[in-house]
Amino acid sequence: MVILALNDNTETLVVKRKMDGKHFQAKKINLEKLNVNNFTGELHRERSWTLQQFKHPNISQYVESFFEEEFCIVISELCGYTDLASLIKIQKKKKEHFKEDQILSMVDTCVRVLIQAEDMGIVHGGI
Repeated sequence: MVILALNDNTETLVVKRKMDGKHFQAKKINLEKLNVNNFTGELHRERSWTLQQFKHPNISQYVESFFEEEFCIVISELCGYTDLASLIKIQKKKKEHFKEDQILSMVDTCVRVLIQAEDMGIVHGGI
């Protein structure tokens, strides 16, 4: 199993669908570490619906989500890159700086996604 990203509360893995061998990314969210005691089925359905509606070329497309023990697992299409925080860690580890055009592109992408999220009435918890 390939780990794409590893954070305090989440782990993002490459997974393979058995019926056709297609690869996806699975984000395992540890609900206990997030201290989310009231994550109800209704809230899960509401967030799943929102993710299904959120379509942007720089956001991996939601496929499905489910619970497994203390984890909420969100399956989405596999991207050829990882999240921004992981990219920054990689650059830091290599002791390299991003080029100016890369930074501008990243900022532009973030702003465009935030505008779409705001237009949909979504406030991202990481902001």
